[in-house]
Amino acid sequence: MNILVLNGSPRPHGNTAASVNVFTDEAQKADHYVTVFQIGNKDIRG
Repeated sequence: MNILVLNGSPRPHGNTAASVNVFTDEAQKADHYVTVFQIGNKDIRG
């Protein structure tokens, strides 16, 4: 399974990132492909 994780936290090394890392590690152990994008510090507009 392919999994996309969008981390919207403005702190790329904060608690949310730590949670994302744990999730990513466990998903990869279960043979899933995980892609993580850090978008919290991007200037995204409608």
